[in-house]
Amino acid sequence: MDEIEGLVLDASALLAYLQGEPGSDVVQAALAAGAVINIVNYAEVLSRLGDAGEEPAAAHRHLQEQGLIGGL
Repeated sequence: MDEIEGLVLDASALLAYLQGEPGSDVVQAALAAGAVINIVNYAEVLSRLGDAGEEPAAAHRHLQEQGLIGGL
């Protein structure tokens, strides 16, 4: 797992995890090891979820409740 530590996720990685796409297991391990995402990429995640019909504020709360992201 050492190669996973210190990773910064991009929007496509977090979206792949959330949608259960191939590679989501790698992202899950990265999240468990403390991976982070910058605000620009996180905004893209919320935007894409919004495009798919999910309310961005609700998606943000849900991700916080799951412990996937911290507070903004």
